Amino acid sequence: MRMAWLATQEKPVEPKEETAYPLVDDLERFYGHLEQTLLSTGFIREGHPGQVMNKLRRMFTRARPESRGAEHSARDSGVD
Repeated sequence: MRMAWLATQEKPVEPKEETAYPLVDDLERFYGHLEQTLLSTGFIREGHPGQVMNKLRRMFTRARPESRGAEHSARDSGVD
């Protein structure tokens, strides 16, 4: 009886949308733009980016940005 009741309570599972992740080239353009921005603002020094860029790359890799975010940032900045 419990199984029959549970069967009536089940709701259909909606399929998850597949998230489009950026291509490696898109991410590299994003990282290039980010590094140039950080250099121009003085956040990192020319020739000595140190661990900042490595840490930012790891952070963005863990965050798994969507492709539209990486594409928009490069396109909006005028980077080809």
